[in-house]
Amino acid sequence: MFTSIDKALIAAIMGILFIIQTFTGFSLPWLTQDTVATLIGLITPILVWAIPNKPAA
Repeated sequence: MFTSIDKALIAAIMGILFIIQTFTGFSLPWLTQDTVATLIGLITPILVWAIPNKPAA
């Protein structure tokens, strides 16, 4: 996880989770910043593999 958007993705997800927790009281104690970073690190390569590049025009 060394791309330019990794920190932005984690910050956005944690921000959304904070808003959800604030307004609904819903909380997942196991969901930490490190867990989100790990999940993004695991999901990103799968999406890169699954979504093909656009063909050259």
